[in-house]
Amino acid sequence: MQSKKGYCYTNVRRWTKKVDVFTKDLIIVPIHCHGNHWTLAIINLKQKRFEYLDSLRGGAGRVLENLRQWLQDESLEKKKEAIDVSGWQDVVYRTGTPQ
Repeated sequence: MQSKKGYCYTNVRRWTKKVDVFTKDLIIVPIHCHGNHWTLAIINLKQKRFEYLDSLRGGAGRVLENLRQWLQDESLEKKKEAIDVSGWQDVVYRTGTPQ
């Protein structure tokens, strides 16, 4: 995501080569931000939402947008069908995260 090109599915598609992510309830994605901080993103397939947690209470930036695109790309690549995530909710937790 932090490359000059930004998000590129071909750079990450091998990560789920042996896993059908669509059989899972949650996909947990650790995010390394700016070389000195970790946040967490969750694709909640069961509740149809993208979640972002940051102990420093920062914004999600493009993380949820990129995960939304990744899930669509993953569906096209692995299932050979589109997934409609337009009605899925974005949730950014600004309170209640561990400090």
